Order: sequence, then C-alpha cells, then structure tokens
Amino acid sequence: MAALDAVLRQHGEGETIKVGAEEIRFALTSAETNGRLDLIERMVSPNFQSPPLAHTHTREDWMGYLIEGRLVFQLDGETKELKPGGSLFVPRGVYFRWWNPDPVPARILFAYTPGGFGSFFKEVLELSAQKADRVHDYDKTLTGIMKLHDKYGMIRQEPKAP
Repeated sequence: MAALDAVLRQHGEGETIKVGAEEIRFALTSAETNGRLDLIERMVSPNFQSPPLAHTHTREDWMGYLIEGRLVFQLDGETKELKPGGSLFVPRGVYFRWWNPDPVPARILFAYTPGGFGSFFKEVLELSAQKADRVHDYDKTLTGIMKLHDKYGMIRQEPKAP
C-alpha cells in the first residue's frame, strides 16, 4: 500500500459546487485519500427531497453527521428524524430516501467509503445546472439522475403492489 500525504483542510476550503440553494463542498476526495473515502459537506436546500423511489448503494457504505437544520430519512421503510448533532450509518444494501422537511436549509457532513462516490454529486449538480434551477426539480432532472444511479451502482426499490 502506497504511503499517503496528510491532508488538512479548513472550513470553507475544497472545491464547492452550487446549484440554486443546494451547495456541495468536497472536504476530502477519493483522489486525496487513495480511494479510501469521500468527505462531503452539503447544504441541503429547503424542502429538498431525494428521488421518489427508495434506493440503495451497492459499492459503498455511507454515514452522515447533521450540523444544522433537520433531515428525515426513510431507512428500509422506517422513517426517522435526524436533528443537529445526530449521526447515521447506512451500509450498502439498505434502501433509503431522505428529505429536508423545512423551509430553511440544513447542513450535513457525509462520508462515503470506499471513495469515488463524490463524482456522482459532481455529475448530478452539472446535470441539474443545465436543466433546472434546483437539484430536485425532477420533472426536468429525474431521467438523467436515474441514469447516474445506474452508472454508480445504485439500485431502486420497486414500488410495492397494492
């Protein structure tokens, strides 16, 4: 295993991409961690909702630490609220959706391991910037985002029959 250089990054440093009220800062990238992880600070826009079908990661586990605001997560069908200072761990294979139920932004720190998933966010924001004023304008962006789900090994949960 190759030796790594230490990386120290202050708050606000690192590449930042913004679309509408949605902002993502790449605190540490997989390129800097030899593929071990991506660390991403995300400003989640008011009333944000992830795509309508729950999905799971097949390549990475992820975790989050909520800095400010409130987020709601549906984890394998069970709904839980995350408050400031709260954290969660979602191993690959757990189906989830999440949203910001409030009219104010929330800020969360996400880590993905192994690294590489940070590129997904760059592609989602690029796609969204070309097609819409906000990331979750799914009338304009959902088809492209679903293609990115496939590219990054995410599987959508099929709706249950009535």
